[in-house]
Amino acid sequence: MDDKIKYIQSLTGSLKDFSFEFEAKSNDEYFNKLKSLAVSKFSLEAHTLKSKPTPRRGQLWLIKPTYEDYFINRVESDMPFIVLIVEANDTLENELFSRVQPVSIFTDFVAGDDFVVNDPSLIGFPFLVETWNEQPVLNEILDYSLGSFDIDQHISFKGNVDLTEQKAAFRKMEVNNTAFLRHSVLSYLKFLEERQTEDTGIIIRINQHIVKPAFFVDEIKYDTHYAYAAKTGIDNSNKYFEWEEKLALGNIKIRIKRNIEDFILSVYSDIEFVLRSSDNKVLAGSKAEGRMIFTMLNPGLYYLESVSTKSLIKIRIK
Repeated sequence: MDDKIKYIQSLTGSLKDFSFEFEAKSNDEYFNKLKSLAVSKFSLEAHTLKSKPTPRRGQLWLIKPTYEDYFINRVESDMPFIVLIVEANDTLENELFSRVQPVSIFTDFVAGDDFVVNDPSLIGFPFLVETWNEQPVLNEILDYSLGSFDIDQHISFKGNVDLTEQKAAFRKMEVNNTAFLRHSVLSYLKFLEERQTEDTGIIIRINQHIVKPAFFVDEIKYDTHYAYAAKTGIDNSNKYFEWEEKLALGNIKIRIKRNIEDFILSVYSDIEFVLRSSDNKVLAGSKAEGRMIFTMLNPGLYYLESVSTKSLIKIRIK
C-alpha cells in the first residue's frame, strides 16, 4: 500500500511527512495501471453518457476539472474526480447543491465503513466509495453523468473502525485532496456573508483584481453593511451598485440595478464591449444616452469583453 500512498501524494503535490517509509514500485503492474488511468483522465470517453440529467441519489458523476468559484477565481484540480450522489438537489437561496461521496480506484484501502463496487460496467473498473468523506458540492460543477446503482444494496458498518497506519494516512490525504469539491459551496457561503446587501451581491474581476461595487440608494453611497439600509426603512428605494475605473483603453462605469426577479446592467464607456453569458452566448443590448443597457439578466456569471483587445471584465451577479 505504501507505493499507492506515495502515488496519491504525487498526484496533488501534497507530499507530507508520515511515520513510515515509502517505496514506489514503478514496475508494479497495478500501480502502473493506476497511473495510466489518472494521466488519461481515467479514459472515460467510452463509459461516459454525454448528457446532463437531473442529479439523483445513486448516480455517479464526473466533476468538472476547472470551475470559477463565487469570487470568480479559477479553480483547477490536479486529478479527475468521480463522485457518488447521496443527497440531491438541496437549495440554499436558490442555488442547487448535492451531498456527494468521492469515488476512489484505490480499493486496497477499504475499511469497515466503506464499500467497494466491483461491477466494471459502470465506469470501467472497480471502485471504493469514501463514505467517511461526504461533502457538499454545487450542482454547477457536476459535469457528466456516468451511470447509477442502488446505494441501499451496499450497507456499510457505522460503528468504530480500526484503521491501519496506511489506511489512516490514505484518508487524511483524501480529505485534503478533495477540498476542490467542497470549495464550490464554501466559496458560495462566504459570498453570501460578504454581499453588499441583504439580498444582492455583485463581484467584478478585472486584471486579476476583485472589486466589490459600491452600494447606492437614491444617489447616496453607503459604505456600511446592508443592515443600515434595512433598519432605516429604505430597502424599497432606488438601489443600485456602481463601479468606475480608468483603464488603459479608456474610462468605464458599470451600474447594476436589481428588479424584482432580474437585473439591469448599464455600461458607460467609449470602449466597445460585448456581453457574454457563462455559456458563451452573446447577449443583445441597447444604446441610450452614452451607455449600453442589458436587461432581464438572471443571477449568474457574465463576461464583458472588449471588442478591440478581447480583454475580459468578469461580473458575478447574485
